[in-house]
Amino acid sequence: MISCWNFSLNVRGFLYSIVPLLLVPLVHARKAEPRIAITHVNVIPMTDDVVLRDQTVLTRGRQIVTIGPADKVPVRRGTLKIDGRSRYLLPGLIDAHVHLYAPEQLQLYVANGVTTVFNLNGRPLHLVWRDETAKGQRLGPRIYTVGPKFDRADPPDKAVELVDQYWRQGYDGIKIYNQVSKAEYPALITEAKKHDMLIVGHIARGPGFEMTVNAGQAIAHAEEYLYTFFEEHAKNGAPDPESIPQAVALTKQSGAPVIATLVTYEHILEQATDLDAFLKQPEARYFAPWELADIKEPTQNPYLNFDKDGVAELKRNYPFQRILVKALHDAGVPILTGTDSGSGITVPGFSLHEELEILAQSGLTPFQALECATVAPARFLRAQEFGTIDQGKVADLILLRANPLDDVANTRQVAGVLVQGKWLDELQLDRMKQQVPSRYARDEEVAKEQFARDPQEAVAFLKQIDPFFELGSAVVMDAALRDGIARFEPLIHRITESDPDSPLGAPDLLNDIADYLLAKNRKDDAIELYRFNVTEHPHAAIAYDRFARAYYKLGERDLSLKYYREALTVDPNYWNAGTAKRRIAELSKKLN
Repeated sequence: MISCWNFSLNVRGFLYSIVPLLLVPLVHARKAEPRIAITHVNVIPMTDDVVLRDQTVLTRGRQIVTIGPADKVPVRRGTLKIDGRSRYLLPGLIDAHVHLYAPEQLQLYVANGVTTVFNLNGRPLHLVWRDETAKGQRLGPRIYTVGPKFDRADPPDKAVELVDQYWRQGYDGIKIYNQVSKAEYPALITEAKKHDMLIVGHIARGPGFEMTVNAGQAIAHAEEYLYTFFEEHAKNGAPDPESIPQAVALTKQSGAPVIATLVTYEHILEQATDLDAFLKQPEARYFAPWELADIKEPTQNPYLNFDKDGVAELKRNYPFQRILVKALHDAGVPILTGTDSGSGITVPGFSLHEELEILAQSGLTPFQALECATVAPARFLRAQEFGTIDQGKVADLILLRANPLDDVANTRQVAGVLVQGKWLDELQLDRMKQQVPSRYARDEEVAKEQFARDPQEAVAFLKQIDPFFELGSAVVMDAALRDGIARFEPLIHRITESDPDSPLGAPDLLNDIADYLLAKNRKDDAIELYRFNVTEHPHAAIAYDRFARAYYKLGERDLSLKYYREALTVDPNYWNAGTAKRRIAELSKKLN
């Protein structure tokens, strides 16, 4: 008995030692090329308005290798089998207008079946996230990103230099904003096209509508038509519906796609009219805490400050945009789904399903709406490898419990997602969503603790998760309010002396804190912080601008005029230069 036991131990020990060695290559092979079969599933390939019934889809790694009738496609041993009976397989959804502010947002996109996003105001950390998700080192959607947006009027040579810089840094495209001048716009476009970069943005007011669409620039919001083309084609102070065919024809002729972002405008209207109801929606819990604080704060959320006429204008303009988008689509203009998520208006992932529903409510068929979230944005991104389900395509797939061609709202019924070669079932996806609020809270707690102990350590932590220093701003503002300006200013001065590029000393951050203090009737502290900001940043026009705006609000015209003039002296082309010039003219007239 004893000898048998010893023999058993020896054999067992031998097996324990050798089996791992035998399995190593198999494990690595499986890890490198996992095989998945979704069997007996109804496939919506998005190559046509059809459903391929009772199919088996085989994937290896990140690629679709076989699609065919379930009774004719063999599934080899060792393949992970997913039962797709009574379910529908759709290409992963694409959100063509997002803003990535936190890594938790990547989870929300995947959990909602959004497997590709186009980030429209880039920072270096976005390039890191893009590479990490591409390599499978971070779970998230495929990321395309522009560089920092062009939001000022620069000389053409300066604009070209910036385009070249963003191209060298590896950004996928450029984003045009309102302030770009008519003189620099053609140079921007030519240089971006030379580098084969994606071009997207607002309709800059200088170049105007026709120059923008003729350049082939993707329009980032249907809303942009209101402030340009329909500003010029108004009737009785409102957009003229009879001018829609002309706007459509000009857009169609150029081939420029339009990112609708109808859900964005709808949420702006909801916040402006009933913020409490807006915040009671279940997905509102997935806003970051610091983002939620800004949504509730009138000094930070401009949509809470609409007067009666402003709300009436929103209510008039929203249905008009839906009519416009339908007309553009009917004429063959590529319509892309976008949500502006991450900007405190819409929730990442969830809002893309809302956008699809709004498109359907605007008159698109479910298939046409789905094209806007799959085929059309993939074509704009010049991606032949995703957007449809076909052999050889990327295996970015979303499994649904009901047919979205019957009702596009069925895209919300997610039973599983295949992304990065990983299968995530409904339980895993729900867990990913539920983790997000606690992860936000953890990040905030860590940042506050580190800032109290060592601000520079806190900055190092935030640089890994906070591309726009949004959480950082909340943490710094909390410290300033708690400790008082008298203690806060010397701290910031010491930090920026040792690290001039530290985000803790950014003029925008100090402006935001001063604005908050002014809104809370702490006038003396606010004025002191504005003064500190211009002293610390004598070459930052926006520091003088915000100081001028504060004095304007306080009715101190001479000081407001002084600092607006200072802002333009420092930088005649900074992003708010137009407002500064109008204020100077107004104040000069009143003072004279």
